[in-house]
Amino acid sequence: MIAVIPQTVRWHISGGGTVRGPAFLLVVTGLYVGVRLFKTGDRKWALPGAALYGLTMLTHPLYMAYFGLSYLVLYALFSRSVRGLVDGALVAVGGAIVGAPWWLYVSQTYGYETILNASATHGGLFSSEFKDILGSLLLFHSSSYPSELLIGFLVTAGAIYALSERRYALPIWFVVTDIFITQQRIAFIPGAMLMAIVVVGAVVPWLAEVASGQGDRDQLSSNVVSGHSGRETIMAVALIAIVVTTTWFGALYVAGDPPGEDRTSMSSYVDGDDIEAMKWVASETPPDTQFVVLDSAAEWFPYVAERTALSVWWGAEWTTPEQYEHQRALHGELSACNDEMCVRDTLNENNLDPEYIYVPKGQFATQADNTTNESDSYEVAYENDGVIIFHADN
Repeated sequence: MIAVIPQTVRWHISGGGTVRGPAFLLVVTGLYVGVRLFKTGDRKWALPGAALYGLTMLTHPLYMAYFGLSYLVLYALFSRSVRGLVDGALVAVGGAIVGAPWWLYVSQTYGYETILNASATHGGLFSSEFKDILGSLLLFHSSSYPSELLIGFLVTAGAIYALSERRYALPIWFVVTDIFITQQRIAFIPGAMLMAIVVVGAVVPWLAEVASGQGDRDQLSSNVVSGHSGRETIMAVALIAIVVTTTWFGALYVAGDPPGEDRTSMSSYVDGDDIEAMKWVASETPPDTQFVVLDSAAEWFPYVAERTALSVWWGAEWTTPEQYEHQRALHGELSACNDEMCVRDTLNENNLDPEYIYVPKGQFATQADNTTNESDSYEVAYENDGVIIFHADN
């Protein structure tokens, strides 16, 4: 189920998902290893744990942080012993050795403060406000997808069920995740497990009881004789229903046509027209040309076009937290503009003087697509069905 939740699909398939997806796999595998390590006390699990932690470190810093945080939680829940503390230290030290090609190079080249600055962005740790934590704990926060509302309900029901059964590990893990990690998609990891225990532990037995009371007793007896209990049958049906339902919605989401949405919320909106326009930029403009790129095409622009995008905030986390927030706000302000005057004023307020402005139109249009071809300040330098590039010099 977790693989087709909109939050998971959005961040692990589109755009930077080529990095986040492998990191997600490494974390989930590492969490399984961690549970085995701290519950059994068998030190043989420390080696794969260290390897997975180091590989996660080399893949994505956010998931590295969650890997380490989860191991602390697992230690507190299942071990709380000197041996467990040593096992956790072996994983941490071994992972640091595996990940040394990254953190050692960055710290020696740019200084340790670069890593510290980056860790303070994307919300950082302990930065969530109480109202955001409360909303996110229910997984209803800023959710406009029908499937996520259902999933949020199941997670909440799973937490209540687990607490009623005095099974505190998953609710604690979920709450700690939500407090420390501001990206809601990460909370779906323990959240999916909470969904599983309420479905298997409460919903399936209830359905089996209903079926045994109202169904054909001869058929139920036949199932028992053949080795298939009513509970097993109901569990299989429930599993199929969950898989079919979530896969159907996930498929629509990936295809760009989720129910109730004007357009998909995948994190990067680019198509063939964008790639064509960016290749034109790469071949027809000098290497030092500066651009302002509106909306989510900005994430792809520096890589495909090989030109500087002044409005991009991806990568600014490696400077300072203040610069990161400034770039993020700037990108949002420009993308929200609905006319030429707004774009010009925003650029002037931020002392930006780009030579070109890249504006998506059509399917991926921003509000600023209202900047028309008849502009007094900007002339069209390039246009196709999905993109207009304005020359901003005047």
